[in-house]
Amino acid sequence: MRYLYILLLFTCGIIVDAIPTQLGPTGAVTLPGAECLTGFVTAADIIDNTNQRGRLLRVNYGTGDAEVGLLYGADDGSTSGVNGKLRLTPHNAEFPAAVGIAYREYPYFNERVIYAAVEHQFISDVKATVGVQHAQIHAITGNVTGTRGYLAVTVRMPRNEEVCGEIQTFGDSLYESRAIASVRYTKHYRLYDYSIGTTNANGILGGDRQNLFAGMSVAWR
Repeated sequence: MRYLYILLLFTCGIIVDAIPTQLGPTGAVTLPGAECLTGFVTAADIIDNTNQRGRLLRVNYGTGDAEVGLLYGADDGSTSGVNGKLRLTPHNAEFPAAVGIAYREYPYFNERVIYAAVEHQFISDVKATVGVQHAQIHAITGNVTGTRGYLAVTVRMPRNEEVCGEIQTFGDSLYESRAIASVRYTKHYRLYDYSIGTTNANGILGGDRQNLFAGMSVAWR
């Protein structure tokens, strides 16, 4: 994987701020956004998570109107996933909107998510995303479902830096999970960017502790 990133650094173009979430679709830390990327983007994170410690790899491809992606995670038990997103509004819309799906497979259960998201650029350096996602967990012990709303705010800093915060509601039947809360700091460079942050998300569920993560993303057209 290290040599793949070295190769990409010499072949990619200008980086864009479309980073695959830890669920797969581009957006905030774990929650999908309404914009679809143009071209390819890869991301690799190292996550300090008791239930998901290890490497999380994602690759997405988009046309600007739609995107698809693959996910692979290596930890105590590997996880894999696919995702897709469709933009519903024109590119110059004041409130971009999109719908999408995500599927993630674990050794003993899987997660299925459908979502809708709307974004708005309040000023040139501040963007907000609101959305709702309906999730199903299929496990050996039974199936559970839940519908939750979410909010993410992204602030662009003066030196090509970015701070993103997100929160998702709780109180549904998804194993009485806690609200998801995450923060990410990203530094954008010409050929790549790197991120550090913290999240209590375990897949689509919120846990009882915050876990650190660090990662790198490369995009090219």
